[in-house]
Amino acid sequence: MPELAEVQTVLDTLKEQLGFFEIQDVEICYDSLIATSLPYDFVSTIKGKKVTQFLCHGKYLIFDLDTHYWMVHLRMEGKYFIRNKKEPKEKHHHVFFHFTDGSDLRNPERIGCSGYSTDCCL
Repeated sequence: MPELAEVQTVLDTLKEQLGFFEIQDVEICYDSLIATSLPYDFVSTIKGKKVTQFLCHGKYLIFDLDTHYWMVHLRMEGKYFIRNKKEPKEKHHHVFFHFTDGSDLRNPERIGCSGYSTDCCL
């Protein structure tokens, strides 16, 4: 389980490697990985949004999308992988966040979760 310093490291690394990215699309293999809504609602809410700020609270990564906050809990391993979207999908990656620059953010944990809110308070 990641410690708080590791959560900040993950957030800083994503900010450095992805910058203020725009979400082109999201693929979800298991509906249970979306905590706050139906997967369709989650995808339609964050699709086309651009990250304007990076935050963290406890073990949550929080991406400010101007009108909503996209929240990701790191759970057990705290791993996310940045790949070129043309790379083959690995069978243990369960959520794919596609960005307009051609990169993907991939979640390998089935017990991790994402969600969104109009309020930054958790």
